[in-house]
Amino acid sequence: MFDAFKEHAAVQPDSSIILHTWDGTPWDEGLVGLIPFVDFSAIHNVPDVRPILTNTRDMTSPRPRELSKASKSGSRSRS
Repeated sequence: MFDAFKEHAAVQPDSSIILHTWDGTPWDEGLVGLIPFVDFSAIHNVPDVRPILTNTRDMTSPRPRELSKASKSGSRSRS
């Protein structure tokens, strides 16, 4: 779930990404910064993004290398 308001994600916080509210300018790239995350998740057929989001929570824009690393550590912790 992508949203600009944390309270909207209260029911599923572990699978949510809270974005800054769009500032109305063409330079606002909040959603564009999520393209690597969405691409990675789709290409690698990630069944559950929660471990990745947990491991990358402090990152502004998760990058494929970090996502791959987080995905591997998340899948190890589930076994």
